[in-house]
Amino acid sequence: KAVVSTQSTGEVQVGDITLLTRIIYFGSSCGTWGEHELDHVLLVRKDVEVGGNPDEVRTVRYMGRRELEEAMRDKEGFPVTPWFRIISESMLFKWWESLERGTLEGDDVIHEFSFPG
Repeated sequence: KAVVSTQSTGEVQVGDITLLTRIIYFGSSCGTWGEHELDHVLLVRKDVEVGGNPDEVRTVRYMGRRELEEAMRDKEGFPVTPWFRIISESMLFKWWESLERGTLEGDDVIHEFSFPG
């Protein structure tokens, strides 16, 4: 979850945003609490500053595709949320390939994911 800062050199306009897909995510964290939410996966390809809520985002880092693929193989040394891992493994790298070819399009599907706590 990231918030785009409008105080950057390139402000994000509505026309800059591409809706790739939507996901419904369910995950329990400790038996008492959990998450159940509908998230929109958006793409903005622009030079912007990215920030976020420190309760939600620990680190923001720009990475190239190959660097991210390599980092994702190191599950212990590169911890990510379960939803980011499943999106990366099932969709992100396909989107990246399509983006590089200039054929990237969003879909009208709501993908459902659930993760045990």
